[in-house]
Parts: sequence; C-alpha cells; structure tokens
Amino acid sequence: MEGCTRKWSLNTKQFIGKNGKVSEVLVEEVEWNKDENGRFSMQPTGKTETIKADLVFLALGFVHPVQEGLLTELGVKFDARGNVAVDAQSKSSVAKVFATGDAAIGASLVVRAIALGRKVAEDIHKSL
Repeated sequence: MEGCTRKWSLNTKQFIGKNGKVSEVLVEEVEWNKDENGRFSMQPTGKTETIKADLVFLALGFVHPVQEGLLTELGVKFDARGNVAVDAQSKSSVAKVFATGDAAIGASLVVRAIALGRKVAEDIHKSL
C-alpha cells in the first residue's frame, strides 16, 4: 500500500474512538506456530501496541465474514449467503463502513480480490 507502513503478525484487540469515528487500534503481536498436523495457529505474545488510525481496513483473507462481534455490533446487514451486503460503491448498510473481496462476494481468486481492493480504495476516496 502506498502512503502507509505495513505491520505484520498483529491481532486486533480493540477499536478506540468517539462518536463512531476510530482514532486508535489496540493490537497484540502474535506468533505463528505449526501444530502436530502441520497447520498454523496464531499464538498471542502478550505484547500490545496502540496504533493511531483514522481509517481501518480489515483484511480477512480466504474466510467467510464472522457475523458475531464487530459487524453485528455496528449493525451491518448481510446478504442471503451471509456476506456483507454492499451497493455498487462498496458501501455496507452502515455509513462509512465499506466491504470488498471475500467479505462481500464470498471466496474467490486472489486476482479478483486485488481488483476489488483497488475498486474499494477508489470508492472510499470518492466518498471522502
């Protein structure tokens, strides 16, 4: 991503803000360890950090969006397949909450996720 610093192996613990506007994100470092079957699992380290933020992108990977927690707390609506319902501008049912990629269309190819990531970036830019 242009114009930002990437940080890896972090688990989001809390979004911090006022009046529906994020100002910080509390994260915890994690380590990735293989189990006896060779599958990776995330292990918390206990090391936390607060990162200043005015915009947050959630990169969920190749998973169906988890409806419990943040999305339901915000009141985001889902489509019939359980994906985040979005309009043509990638907007969810909640103001200033956008969704794209697997979260909005379900599991797909990485090339499609890249294209949709670019599209949602343009959609967000136009909405600012």
